[in-house]
Amino acid sequence: MRSVTYVITKPPGAIANETIDMILVSGVMEQPTTVLFLQDGVYQLLQGDSKYRDTATKWSTLQSFDIENVFVDQQSLIDRQIDLGKLPSFVSVVDRTQFRQLLLNNDLIVND
Repeated sequence: MRSVTYVITKPPGAIANETIDMILVSGVMEQPTTVLFLQDGVYQLLQGDSKYRDTATKWSTLQSFDIENVFVDQQSLIDRQIDLGKLPSFVSVVDRTQFRQLLLNNDLIVND
């Protein structure tokens, strides 16, 4: 089965909810799935802020669907002054070199 990477670049909103649904379908279909957050997409992972909470809670369901390859771009966090302690425990931080390698290791890339 072909592997798919979802690249999340947009802040929380209607598109975010549709993207989460697509990713969960990949998990249900047991498709090898990777999720990469960068740019303003990193805001979707934040807990505690009322305008982001709903999206962050939905992302936390990924592990229930065996989607364990979830990464966030370190430079995007630095640029937005986001503390690593605010991220969910299921997310791994990667630098740009690792980020590019993750993109190369998949058959299909879907951007939000």
